[in-house]
Amino acid sequence: THEVSYGIKAPLVALEMTGNLLWGTLKGFILGVAGLLHISKPSEGAAVTGPVGIVVLLSNVMRLGISYIFFFVASISASLAVVNILPIPALDGGRVFLLSVQRFTGKALSPEGEARVHMIGFVLLIALMIVVTVFDVQRLLG
Repeated sequence: THEVSYGIKAPLVALEMTGNLLWGTLKGFILGVAGLLHISKPSEGAAVTGPVGIVVLLSNVMRLGISYIFFFVASISASLAVVNILPIPALDGGRVFLLSVQRFTGKALSPEGEARVHMIGFVLLIALMIVVTVFDVQRLLG
């Protein structure tokens, strides 16, 4: 490894790297979920990792130094931002999606109906986290 200094171009390089992180995260999320659902072959999908895998990765990154830790934390933050804005019920993007549908159709969901949609989304997210965690532990042990 080596350090690179970009001088005056650093903000532009940082903006480009952030864009690449966001795009890579979105693409990786879609391919990872497709791989979990067996829509794509494992070689086509990105490796999805959860909290267990993140701790393992962080332990490896910590050996490289503080600048790599900062980059890793920035990557995690970008990933969370992308996932949070996806139109998945129980996340911010799901709320925006429901509000957009309501505005477009002119019909509002009842508070109970909206709560039901978000509860289903929440249960599915928890199920996905359990599956990802099981895969993380299997990778760690095997």
